[in-house]
Amino acid sequence: MRIAHMNMYNPHLRRLLFAVFCVVCLCCVVCVGRECCGEREEVVRFSGDSAVLEFRCDHDVVVPGQEVRVGFFVRHEEGFHTYWKQPGKVGYPLQLVWREPKMGKVPEIDWDLPERVSMNGYAAHGFKRDVAHSMSVQVPESTGGGRFTVELDAGWLACSKRCSPHYQRFRLVLPVGPEAVRSESFAALQKREIPMLEGWGGVAEKKEDMLEVRLWPEKTSSELEGVYLYCESGVLEASFDQEVEHCSDGSILVTAKLKSGVDVPRRWSVLLYAENGIGKQNFSRVILKREESHTR
Repeated sequence: MRIAHMNMYNPHLRRLLFAVFCVVCLCCVVCVGRECCGEREEVVRFSGDSAVLEFRCDHDVVVPGQEVRVGFFVRHEEGFHTYWKQPGKVGYPLQLVWREPKMGKVPEIDWDLPERVSMNGYAAHGFKRDVAHSMSVQVPESTGGGRFTVELDAGWLACSKRCSPHYQRFRLVLPVGPEAVRSESFAALQKREIPMLEGWGGVAEKKEDMLEVRLWPEKTSSELEGVYLYCESGVLEASFDQEVEHCSDGSILVTAKLKSGVDVPRRWSVLLYAENGIGKQNFSRVILKREESHTR
């Protein structure tokens, strides 16, 4: 399904999209015919004019009781982007409804590293480059029949000058054997470790609807360029630019817009991005403490 020039700034429309996704998933549950839900065969690829998604596993053969990584490889067509877990006021991140295997706790998505995108002039957090999002899944001890099935419904939004909402059921069937065989083709589904910055300090102070974050880099750090903070907990608003100031005392002051109605945690972490890199990579994690007073 595709809707031209969709106004994703409207929160009511975003809730409507999620409701439509839930209805589509429910329809596939209650229908049993081949024409409605399709045959019980593998469906590992979605190909559209905005993005191509492949649902894969990091193993070619699994064993009962083993933990494996499954996930999506997303390749964007020219000019299109999809959205991160905290997209901002515009956008709609990947949503999943799990079918198989039956689990007490739904796996969390290990998102690829975000970047800034724009939808009709509104800033957001998402992905323009090719990315991989993964999850950990336990192969049940009782797995029998010589195969292990992972099945889920996915809903996502891809945008350029227009937005295209998509809904797809994916089904991956893996052979069960006496020994696990790792896939060389899909090694990128391994859990992503973002290093915690050692020797750094950080405080966050709320000032009306803004948040001032002051970072003290370790003494050996060179001056960072293109600094930007991504907040996984959704405290910061993505639709407003962040102001960055390199202060004379060596600290970095970042002023960002607070999301309406949220409280600033006493202690929390953010993803710190720098264009010129921190060590050997662009992203690191830094711990912030809430400033309790207005004095520095």
